[in-house]
Amino acid sequence: MKELLDILLEELKDENSYIRQNAARKLGKLGNKKAVKYLKDTLEDQNKDVRLKAVIALGEIGGAEAPKALLKAIKDKDINVKREAVNSLGKIGDFNTIRSLETLVNEKDIKINIIQALGQIGYTKPLFDIIFQEDNEFSDQAASMLGQICNKTDIPYLIKALSSPSWNIRAGAIEALGRLRHSDSLEKVAKFLEDANDNVRSQVARALGKMGDERSIPYLIKALKDRYWDVRRNAAESLGNMESEESIDSLIEALKDENAGVRNNVVEALGKIKTKKSILPLLNTLKDQDPTVRGNAAKSLGLLGYLEVKEGLEKALHEEQDPWVKRYLDEAISYLQLEPETIKKKKILLVDDDKFIVKLLKITLQEDYETNVAYNGEEAVLRAKIERPDLILLDIMMPKMDGFEVTQTLKMDNTTRFIPIIIVSAKSQDKDLENIKKLGVAGYIRKPFNTIKLLQMIEEVLKVSEQ
Repeated sequence: MKELLDILLEELKDENSYIRQNAARKLGKLGNKKAVKYLKDTLEDQNKDVRLKAVIALGEIGGAEAPKALLKAIKDKDINVKREAVNSLGKIGDFNTIRSLETLVNEKDIKINIIQALGQIGYTKPLFDIIFQEDNEFSDQAASMLGQICNKTDIPYLIKALSSPSWNIRAGAIEALGRLRHSDSLEKVAKFLEDANDNVRSQVARALGKMGDERSIPYLIKALKDRYWDVRRNAAESLGNMESEESIDSLIEALKDENAGVRNNVVEALGKIKTKKSILPLLNTLKDQDPTVRGNAAKSLGLLGYLEVKEGLEKALHEEQDPWVKRYLDEAISYLQLEPETIKKKKILLVDDDKFIVKLLKITLQEDYETNVAYNGEEAVLRAKIERPDLILLDIMMPKMDGFEVTQTLKMDNTTRFIPIIIVSAKSQDKDLENIKKLGVAGYIRKPFNTIKLLQMIEEVLKVSEQ
């Protein structure tokens, strides 16, 4: 029986264009680099949809040869094929294509695609060239990319962009500084809580939370009274993620906010900031008119873990009509009924020098797992040997010992070699991924990570390790 690759390669030559399209699509999903040279030939297909599927497939497969084929596809007569070729080059992230892409940056029909691809690869200079040009028709589009694709070398340009008259550019620069967690710019960013544009202020509230610096707490507390609901909502979320006890009174007051989205983020924040002061306000919120707020109030009361909330939860369960809210109330009560000694949580060691990422991981895992933390490679090795965690979530770029060295050290020690390791890193180049696979780790997930996917991977890895 022929292997799937051979079958698809044959279908790639079929007379029926639909079959050729489908074969190209499946080859992309298959991810076998042997298909690249055949897909390259398909870029000459007379059917534009076949060429489009071939371009997408090349982007999914990646490798050393795919970018060369995609650079040729940029000259395709069909605009959709051209744009997808550029997008695929950005996804692959091959630095060797920077010069070729930059020469095409002024081609109007694919200019934004080119800029985005260069940004994804890590070369953002053309993007800043655009946003600093006054009255440029592409500046707003470029600004929307700003927050997502800039890196630490762009920080001086981002700070310069804060003075732009365009609110889109100011918002994009603030988003990027928050994502990069550049706390040195905290004061510069915080002053934009007085900005006239609602969207800019909203980005400030989110960015300050991502920076994770306690100096931002007074600014965020003030933002809880902003005139725009999204600013208040983001401020509440940021205070919760920072576990700011200083903000408890202000958050409790914000439970009276007229906007349900704000109240919802407030109850979630109070659940993360574990204090008995929140018990009565959250119990009162079980009568909120919005079912989502009531459900999350129940969840937060369960997370607080105080047995004295049980009676209030049971009363609310008896009176509640919404089945979704009742489920949350029931789960909260069930959690409180467990005796502490019966709760045997798996131990996970979090290893990352970024305190914000550590805090985010702790919040994500706190319901189901016991977590310990190491902020550098040497500490990680020591803790792993002493604590014998059930799983390690490990960053690559760290001081003293990087993730590669940590993994090699643990795998060579008989006392730690069987502890499963999941790499949580921003590294995504092919060579980095190949090196990670060679380490014999149990899994890899890229930052910024999807919480649901991370939890699923953790569950699967722990299940395998128990067998």
